[in-house]
Amino acid sequence: MIQPFIKARPVWAQNLELEKNKSCIFKTTIPKGEGQTLLRIAACTNYRVLLNGEFIGFGPARAAHGFYRVDELDISSHLNELMNTLEIEVVGYNVNSYYTLDQPSFLQAEVVSNGEVVAATALIAPTDLTTPTAPAAPTVATAPTAPTEGGFLAFLNKDKIQKVQRYSFQRPFVECYRFNSEHEAVALSEVSGKVLIKRNIPNYKFNRYAAKNIFDSGVIIGRIEPKRYFSEDRSVKNIGDELKGFIEDELEIHLTDEVEELEMVQTGAENCPIVYPIAFQENTYSTIDFGVNKTGFIGADFNCSNNCTVYFLFDEVLKDGHISFLRSECANAMKLEFQAGENGFQSFEPYTLKYLRVIVAKGTCQIKDLFITEFKSPLEIKAKYQSESESESGNENESESENQKLKEIYAAAVETFEQNCVDIYMDCPSRERAGWLCDSFFTSRVEYALTGGSVIEKNFLENYLLPDTFKHLPEGMLPMAYPTDNNDGGFIPNWALWFVIQLEEYLSRSNDLELVKALKERVYKLFQYFEGFKNERGLLEKLEGWIFIEWSKCNELGQDINFPSNMLYASALQAAGRLFGDAGLIAQGERLKGVIRELSFDGEFFVDNAYRTNGEIVLSGERTETCFVCCVLVAQTLKQT
Repeated sequence: MIQPFIKARPVWAQNLELEKNKSCIFKTTIPKGEGQTLLRIAACTNYRVLLNGEFIGFGPARAAHGFYRVDELDISSHLNELMNTLEIEVVGYNVNSYYTLDQPSFLQAEVVSNGEVVAATALIAPTDLTTPTAPAAPTVATAPTAPTEGGFLAFLNKDKIQKVQRYSFQRPFVECYRFNSEHEAVALSEVSGKVLIKRNIPNYKFNRYAAKNIFDSGVIIGRIEPKRYFSEDRSVKNIGDELKGFIEDELEIHLTDEVEELEMVQTGAENCPIVYPIAFQENTYSTIDFGVNKTGFIGADFNCSNNCTVYFLFDEVLKDGHISFLRSECANAMKLEFQAGENGFQSFEPYTLKYLRVIVAKGTCQIKDLFITEFKSPLEIKAKYQSESESESGNENESESENQKLKEIYAAAVETFEQNCVDIYMDCPSRERAGWLCDSFFTSRVEYALTGGSVIEKNFLENYLLPDTFKHLPEGMLPMAYPTDNNDGGFIPNWALWFVIQLEEYLSRSNDLELVKALKERVYKLFQYFEGFKNERGLLEKLEGWIFIEWSKCNELGQDINFPSNMLYASALQAAGRLFGDAGLIAQGERLKGVIRELSFDGEFFVDNAYRTNGEIVLSGERTETCFVCCVLVAQTLKQT
């Protein structure tokens, strides 16, 4: 635990720290200063930082329930004026998800220049609520007066529409805006103290990636009624105690309904180079091609002739030449209502896309720029691609075309890693942004291969160490993904076993014995949980939860005795035994392997599962390649049969 703040206190808009999807903007002015100026910041749920209107930060790095990582940004190079406007926007979601945690909203931030605090979050009386403005440049160069202590003023972001649907079952809300430039000043109150921990990973670098082509364009010719509205999806229909959000009757905008009803017809040529400005008449659209999939913040600069209503639809692929924005069971859409004039926009949250459809449903406008501000891993990629022909023992027969294909595959692999590994390991940077076990076992190997370290893996594993318990889960069980909220009590027992195996590999990569020792109790409690499911042969039988092997036939063979799960259990026992010098666990794992070989192998292949019939263990006869692979890669049994 750390105490990085000198004067800052955790604060939020008075009586609103539990409000769903509430956005607050904190403003102050910062003098240029002569030396280093640092912004220290912790927040819940997510924040972004603008300095003189320039986007320079997003966070925080995720942590376990009840813990908050502190970011430290060197903002010295961005202080271009004598007095600079600093703006921190924080969105408090206050709903459970696989991406962010359901915890009360707050901001704790301070600016330190040459060791002195020049602004910090603290209580501000309602009478002080005025928008800070930068003073006119003095006629004589003098040192600017520093803001008073507690110099952040707070405003509710009235541009952001609060009561909207969830983005997906796994992530919080979609983004819809009605821009009117009139934010509501609010009084702050101090909230309960926060347990602060280190960020551990480097700060992000935000690069703009420009749009490449206009794929097509067209017109809206009317309204249609789809066969099935997305509002039937669980992310809209199942709102309640287990899945928090706004019920349909509360929604101010039914975003997906509105977009699904638009009947669009292509009229323009395909794959034209972008020439700015792109002009839009009312009820027209253009589909923008970014060339490759990117994850980041969608941005555009508009010049609106009058009040405009704009929709963004986006996805990673086209389906029959069109954007299927609901393809992945998430609402890849936004609604933006602009006033006449110049309007700059950048999404608050990151999304993944190759194609972006811009629809102007009302008004006329021009787009002067379209871009994605990339949000990717902050780690340096040290590994370099080298073909066989480029190595000392090169293959002279390797063709240039083959080499080029391999280079492209390598580049795609690096891109995939960077988009999925910003603060923890994620299964995807789009629909879920969730840190799943099992996936993490393989991604951890990639981090080490590409970067030579295990920086993000440390954060990922540390998050499993920090909480006293995991709410809604059985005693000893680990979350299948974390940090997440498991309000429905769901878990994958197999995934917890992958945690143990990954932990052994982590030690070999990092030599971080301190973290491994700290996690020993977690591992032993996990094995204690499995004790309740061991049968007379030592096999796990009738496991509870979601018995997940992989997306194939083998997932239907999880009961009563699933042999791939038991192979994983044996391997985890032995991994823990080696980690903690426990010969008993090693022997237990070896005995279990023998039982698996005896029962699962039918003379030709390994059978996936067995059932109880009249008290006897009877093989199902079902044999999948996944079971065989588990034997080779996890249980290592083939040579012994």
